[in-house]
Amino acid sequence: MRHFFLLCFILFCGSNLLAQSSIFDVMAVPEQGKGMATVRQSNEIRRLVGDKIPDENIVVEEEKKFITLPGYRIQVFTDNNQRTAKTEALSKERQIKELFPDVSTHVIYNAPFWRLRVGDFVTFEEAYSLMCRLAEAFPAFKKEIQVLKEEEIKVPLN
Repeated sequence: MRHFFLLCFILFCGSNLLAQSSIFDVMAVPEQGKGMATVRQSNEIRRLVGDKIPDENIVVEEEKKFITLPGYRIQVFTDNNQRTAKTEALSKERQIKELFPDVSTHVIYNAPFWRLRVGDFVTFEEAYSLMCRLAEAFPAFKKEIQVLKEEEIKVPLN
């Protein structure tokens, strides 16, 4: 008899764990006076929703939290002239910051090239949209501007 109660207890606890519902299950339950949403996605997405972001992808800088992930940036300038490239990259960075103060800029030196890249975008479409605005605002930069895939960008979490 004692084993029967133990077995029932284990089954009861296990069923409670399985009964935990995801946001998709909660949204699918009709409630009077409220709408109902139907979400269609793959099981992989359903499994990932609600997962915790891995701590190794979180960076804290000056009390701001960022997540690092692959993404896109706009390359505005690249040159390998050691006498003028750094100055030109910094000059173009200042010009862009004047018109677009909220956009991040990255002056990068990877021998022998100096590069200026703008933004941290998760999608190509976001980067392309800003690229068009940059080309319109700075016609002299137009021939060098392009969207590039980056191994790691930083997106603010706050």
